[in-house]
Amino acid sequence: MEERSASTASVFPNPASDRLHVNGLRTGGTKEVRLIDALGRTVSSQRTTTDRAVVDLSTLEDSTYLLEVLTDGVRSSVSRIVVQR
Repeated sequence: MEERSASTASVFPNPASDRLHVNGLRTGGTKEVRLIDALGRTVSSQRTTTDRAVVDLSTLEDSTYLLEVLTDGVRSSVSRIVVQR
């Protein structure tokens, strides 16, 4: 998978409990926001054409996840997210 330079997306709050806000996504194209667990499984995925996304965490176990953002199928950022209640 091709990877672009890091984006300026901001992710908050972190740690998070029920929702995660992702702002400042690259403009243009289709973005996919994925949460990946420690075993490499995609546990959440959503698409957006805007510069922001809200990820529902309510069904996830407390743990550390990777938040991966793809723009037109190309990885543009990866962040470590903690879900903690």
